[in-house]
Amino acid sequence: NDTIYGILEDDEGHVWLSTNKGLSRFDPRSRVFKNYDVHDGLQSNEFNAGAFAKGENNRLYFGGGKGFNVVFPDRIKDNLNRPPVVLTRFQKNFKDPYPDFPPWEMDRIVLSRKDTVFSLEFAALDYTSPEKNRYKYTLKGFDRGWIDSGHRRIAIYTNLDAGDYTFKVKGSNNDGLWGDESSLAIRITPRWWETGWAKAGLVLLILVFSYELKKFYQLKERFSNIGFMGKYIAHEITNPLVSIRSGSDLLIRHFQRTGQLDKELNTARNILQSVLEAGEAIQAFEDLHTHPRPNIAREFPPFDLLDLTEHMVSDFRLTHTPKPVTFTFKTDLSPPLMVSMHPVDYKIILKNLLKNAVRAVSGNSRKDGSEPDRSITVVISSKKDTKYFAVDIIDTGCGMDKKTLRRCMTICFSTKNESSGLGLSIVQNKVDKYGIKIKITSRENRGTTFRILIPERMTHHGLA
Repeated sequence: NDTIYGILEDDEGHVWLSTNKGLSRFDPRSRVFKNYDVHDGLQSNEFNAGAFAKGENNRLYFGGGKGFNVVFPDRIKDNLNRPPVVLTRFQKNFKDPYPDFPPWEMDRIVLSRKDTVFSLEFAALDYTSPEKNRYKYTLKGFDRGWIDSGHRRIAIYTNLDAGDYTFKVKGSNNDGLWGDESSLAIRITPRWWETGWAKAGLVLLILVFSYELKKFYQLKERFSNIGFMGKYIAHEITNPLVSIRSGSDLLIRHFQRTGQLDKELNTARNILQSVLEAGEAIQAFEDLHTHPRPNIAREFPPFDLLDLTEHMVSDFRLTHTPKPVTFTFKTDLSPPLMVSMHPVDYKIILKNLLKNAVRAVSGNSRKDGSEPDRSITVVISSKKDTKYFAVDIIDTGCGMDKKTLRRCMTICFSTKNESSGLGLSIVQNKVDKYGIKIKITSRENRGTTFRILIPERMTHHGLA
C-alpha cells in the first residue's frame, strides 16, 4: 500500500513498513517486497501514524486501531513447501456427473458435443495461509499458454470442438513457491457427421458422383451429333441428382428441427441410393446403345414387379410430394410377379409417370374452380382375356383435352414452361424397346390414367 505510517530496520538490514493494508518487508539487496496481513496474525490491516518503535532483541512494535503487533524478524521463516494440486470438483452442464466418484482420482474424462459447458475446481494442498495460495492453469489444445487465475480455484470451458485435450494446473503456497503441475486428459467425442467414417463416406460419395459424371460427359461426347440422345441423358441424370439435392435439404432441415440422428442416417442412405440410380441410368443408356434390340429373356434376369412398384410408390410418398398427395398401391395378385426386362428401364418408366401424376395433382385448381382431390393410385392386375398384366397409374388431377392427349407422348412437348417435355417421350421410347403397350385415358377435370400393358411372355407369375 502506498500509505506508509512507520519505517523500521531490523538487525538483518530488512526494512519494515506499516501501511493501510498490512505490513511490508523490503529486502534492499534483492529489491523484493513481502506483504503480511490479518491472515498472518496482524491485529488489523490498518496501522496508525507514529505508532512504531524498535525494542530490545531486534523486536519491532507497530500499533493499529485494534492493538499492536510485536514482530520477531529472526523467527519468521519462509514456507518452503511446494504444494501439490488436486481436482476437487468436476461439473458438466452445471451438474455433477459422478457424485460417488472422488474427482481427485480421475485421470481421464470423456465428453460429448452435447456437453457444451464443463468446469474444473482445484486446490493447492498447503494450509499455512490457504487464502494466499495462487493458481495457474492451461488446456493444451485450446489455450495458448498458462492462465494466471490468482486466488480463483476454478476453470470453465464452453463449446469446445471435438478432439483430445490435456488440462494442466499448478499452485503456489502463501510465500509464492510453486509446486509441480497436475494434469487430466479430456476427450470430446465428435458428432456422427464429424467422425472419420462419415467423412470417408462423403469422400466416397463425391468419388462415385465424379465417376458417374465423367461417364456422362463421355457419353455426351459420343452422341454429341444426336440431339435426342443428348437430351435423353441430361433428363435421366437430372432426376436422381434432384433427389440428391432434395435429400440433402431434408437432412439439414430435419436435423435443425429435431436432432434425431437415426432419421438423418436413413436420409443419408437415400442420398447415396440416388447417386447409384444416376449410375444405373447411365448404364441403362449404354445398354441401349450397345444392344438396341435386346433378347429380353437372355440378357436381363427377372425382377419382382410387385415388390419394386410398391417400393417406388413408397419412396415417392416420402420424397416427391410438394403438396399433400395421397399415394396408394393396390393389387389382387400374390407375389412374386417376375418380369424379364432391365429393372432400371422399368424404374424410368414408372418414375416419369409418377412425376407426371404428381405435377397433375399438385397444380392449380380445376378449371371449374373446385379444389382437386390430390391422390395417385397405382394398380397392378392381370388381364387374362388379353394375355397382359396391367400397371395403372391413376391420378385425380386436371386431366387433358383431346389435343393434348394426342401429343403428350411426343418429344419435347409440354404444357408447362418449366418442363423439358422429355419425360413421357422417354416412357414411349422405353415401352417401344420391349414391345410393351401403353394406353392413356383422360378427361378434363376428371383425372388421367396411364395403363402399361406387359405381355405374359415377359412374366413368370408365382416363380421367384
